[in-house]
Amino acid sequence: MSLDADQLRDLWDHGALLLDNFCFCAANRVFKRLLKQSRVSMTARAHLWANVGIVHTHLGENHLAYHALANAAKLEPSCPIIWYCLGCVSYELEDYLQAKRFFEACERTFGPGIESIGHSGFSFHGDADRFEEYRFVLNRAQLRWNAQQCFSGHQHKSTAESLPHGRRCGINRIPGGYIFRAEFDPSPI
Repeated sequence: MSLDADQLRDLWDHGALLLDNFCFCAANRVFKRLLKQSRVSMTARAHLWANVGIVHTHLGENHLAYHALANAAKLEPSCPIIWYCLGCVSYELEDYLQAKRFFEACERTFGPGIESIGHSGFSFHGDADRFEEYRFVLNRAQLRWNAQQCFSGHQHKSTAESLPHGRRCGINRIPGGYIFRAEFDPSPI
């Protein structure tokens, strides 16, 4: 049974509300149901796969997150947020070189002369009530920092050196609660 546009939007909003209330497993069931029961554009499908991956990261299921995000990247390779999420997940999986490549792929989606990208055009944001004053913005400096941290992590991992106490900085990540919201054209493929 395929869902109509109103049902699709309502169910997507319901999944987002579940995530906003930390019901991660239930949110993931909703997003996976949408993948099975709806005929949406490739972009909306990629956003659903990305949401599944993001929820898996909240659950600490990084291998499952990686596969969901990889599906999203295949469907929407021009979306910087998906590449960014893949970089973060690969970093958590300690695949530092792959993470570095994903952060570099993310940067390649920026147009010439563009230093930062807001996410309103991607319908990617957190709960408006909780994140009203904080808007996550993806920028080149952030991406370069993350790529450098990945390279450093790879060097230390390959030489089996442990980092001196206090030297591990980590990477910039997307704040919790940020997902692709149901602000899209529900036109089917």
